[in-house]
Formats: sequence, structure tokens, C-alpha cells
Amino acid sequence: MKYNIVGMGNIGLRYLQSILNTDENLEVMCYDISKNFEDKTYSFLSENSLANKKINKINFSSSLELLEDSTDNETIVILATTAEKREELILKFAKKTPKLIVSEKLVCTSRESYLNLIKELNEINYNDVLVNFFPRNQSFFWGLNSELQNNREFKMSVEIPRLGLACNGIHLIDIFLWLSGSYKYKYTERSFHHETYEQKRPGFYDFAGLIEIESKVNSSSLILRDDNSSPLMNLRDNNYGFEHYIDISFKNADDNTDKNYRYYMFDELLFTNDESTNDEKNYRGTNKCNLFHVSEYICNEIISYVEDGKCRLPNIFDAYHSHSVLFDFIEENNLGKFKIT
Repeated sequence: MKYNIVGMGNIGLRYLQSILNTDENLEVMCYDISKNFEDKTYSFLSENSLANKKINKINFSSSLELLEDSTDNETIVILATTAEKREELILKFAKKTPKLIVSEKLVCTSRESYLNLIKELNEINYNDVLVNFFPRNQSFFWGLNSELQNNREFKMSVEIPRLGLACNGIHLIDIFLWLSGSYKYKYTERSFHHETYEQKRPGFYDFAGLIEIESKVNSSSLILRDDNSSPLMNLRDNNYGFEHYIDISFKNADDNTDKNYRYYMFDELLFTNDESTNDEKNYRGTNKCNLFHVSEYICNEIISYVEDGKCRLPNIFDAYHSHSVLFDFIEENNLGKFKIT
């Protein structure tokens, strides 16, 4: 297939890696505002043993306009830029009616921009836009969704210190809404903003605090917390790190027993029921739960959508709901002046 990638930072490069490893008949055109993005791309390919893999199928555009001109109804457009330009870029490329557009999150950084984007897409009758939420492609959540088919009432509590309620938190908001089986939610008064801190990318910020929402159709709830804490000593690896984990609890509809999961997603570890999360000797034991990265799944998702009209990623219209939760938080705490990505 034919791919146009806008934005060749880390995520854009991982898209390219997935395409090279998955699609046997590919043609890729890449663009980035960085002057030396071609050199960085070749270095990445070399470091990841991809330099000899269909390298002649990769081309570079000298301008966004040329990339836009090369887009037709056989093109997959991938937008891996910062959020501040995504609304403009989605509309620009949608008017070329490509086969598919895939956007990173955040799609937009304000409710007004997102609603305008939806309105414009509806006016030109273009619907083929997917948003990449990586938890949708994790085996733990597939299995959990199957378990919850008979009982959608569950409690989800997430600790993500230093990862940000916006840039990373939105992934967990999306997966909660998906697992609950409904996009209808209540934003609770227990939510609060603790502080705003600068991200690694200069000029961009994220938020510490707590977001709590409840499903309007049952008693399911999400508590999402970033306390912006300092690193803790990680005894497993004998270095400093953070404790990021997801707690899920519900009553099993089959036997009325309590079911509890603690998932250390980035450590790829899963504990169930009353298993001790402090038992170091079992920490690397049988509870391994692999994390699938963008480079491993994204091209398969694209191919599945193009060939069958089905994939695990939400379309841009459904993705509005998780963004809306974040917009509630931003509006409630007057945080709209900060750049987030």
C-alpha cells in the first residue's frame, strides 16, 4: 500500500518500522519540519536492522505541499505531529479523500476545535479517520472485555505518576469507556488539578491531579491519578523508577466471587485476586503479560481496516468522548492556555 507519513519523530518512526515489517508491497513518503529528518530516519533504520528492508521504497518529501499533492484515494495518511496542527492537517488531507487517515492523540486540544473538526468532516462526508489508542491493542484488555460481557459494572483505578493526565491519561480514559460499553459518563466533583508541569519537549505541558468519572448506565467508575511524585527505588531492577499500575475489580457474574487485577502495564506484569504485589520472588514469575508496541501492531490495524473495514482502533467520532472527559478537566480548571500534545 501507499503511505504518507507526516511527522518523523519517535512515533512516526515506529509507524515506519511497523510498515516495513508488515506490508510486503509498500511505498512510503515521509515528511517532517526538521531539516535533518532524513538522516535521523536512516540512523533509526540502521539501529533497528531495517536499513536493507525495502529501503528503496522509502522516499522523502521536501515540503508538506508536495506530500499533500501526492495524496490520492489509494493513500494511507499517518499524522504523527504535535496536537496543535492535527485539526488543520486532518482537514487538509481529508479533502484529498485518501483511503484512510490515522491520527495520534490528542486529536485536538480544545472542545471547540474538536467539534469544528467533526462538523467539517461531516460536511465533506469523509469518515475514514482512526485514532491510535494503544491500550486497545493489548491482550489484557481484550481478555478483560470478554470477562465483562456479562457484567459491565467494574471499578478501575490508575496510577500514572509523571506520565500526565492528558497525553497518557487519555489512553486510560478511552479504555475505560470502551470496557464500560457506553460513552455516557458523569464527571465528578472529586476531580481536581494539583499542578502543571513541563514535558520533555520544551514548551509543552501536562497536568498532575485526579480525574474521576462514572458511567451513566451502571456503577462502573474510573479514578485516574498523576501525583507528579518523585522516583522511588525499584527493588526489582535495583534502580529508581515509578510505580505505574492499573487496578480493576468487579464481581464475577458466573460464581459471584470478587475478581481483582493489578496490571503493571509497562513492566508487563499482571497479578490477580489476592496475589501479593510485594512478593519480589514471584514478580518475574508466571504473571507475564506482554505489552504490544505501536511498531508491532499499527500496520496490521491499518490493513485490517482497509481490507475488512474492521480494527480495534476507534474512529475520530467515537474518540471524541475520551477527549471530552479531558476537556471537562481542562475547562473546569482553566487550563486551556497550556500547550499539550
